[in-house]
Amino acid sequence: EKSPPAADQPEGEYPWQVSSSINYTTGDFGTDTTTNTVYIPVTLQKNYDWGYLSGTLPYIYQVSGPQVSAFGGLPRRIDGGPGEKRRTGGLGDILFEGSYDVWYEDIDPWTMSPMARVKFPTADDDEGLGTGEFDETVGVRNSKFVDPDWEIFGDAFYTFIGEPASIDLHNEFAYVLGLAYHALEPTVLSAAYSQRTALVDDEPDPKDISLGVNHTVNARLDLLGAVSIGLSQGSPDFGISAGVATHF
Repeated sequence: EKSPPAADQPEGEYPWQVSSSINYTTGDFGTDTTTNTVYIPVTLQKNYDWGYLSGTLPYIYQVSGPQVSAFGGLPRRIDGGPGEKRRTGGLGDILFEGSYDVWYEDIDPWTMSPMARVKFPTADDDEGLGTGEFDETVGVRNSKFVDPDWEIFGDAFYTFIGEPASIDLHNEFAYVLGLAYHALEPTVLSAAYSQRTALVDDEPDPKDISLGVNHTVNARLDLLGAVSIGLSQGSPDFGISAGVATHF
């Protein structure tokens, strides 16, 4: 759910955006098996004066033990018990999302944007790539320039988790707090802390910190990168990502 701000784009000039990234995470989640996950989403987004609509088609490859499964592309411990290590890959869960800007200030801009997302269960739940159930997320994103160089952001989300027949999963609350540094534009640097509630009883809440960079090459092209460090056994120990966004 991390959403560090991007470098400024000319408003309305290129309303369509296609983005993709390679996201790698690794960690043992407090088990005897290291889980390695590669998540590659491709997102088509249409920007409007009032917000955006987007759809995401992802590929996921994961090497994990039976205690860890993917939820919307993120590996999570569900304590599935002993079993053999598995290697599997394929289509992830397709996502559709929309956001509406209910508040915007021109001076020291502050933007507040409620959002909604639906996860379609297209990933193979038998192979641990998803739950095989629909999830629905509602939330709000906030960002505020405190001066021309510094921007703070805070996001909160609540997800209604679909219930697989084999396990009782809790709904999830997540939040992100961070700041971005714009003085080096066209390069924007960001740092964020994120936390989610655990999906099952007696498991730690996932917590991590991340550092990100967004470099605007020109009005049509952004380059993105990030690294993350897990702060609990509910999160991957380490993550890295690199991506690109094109505008047209």
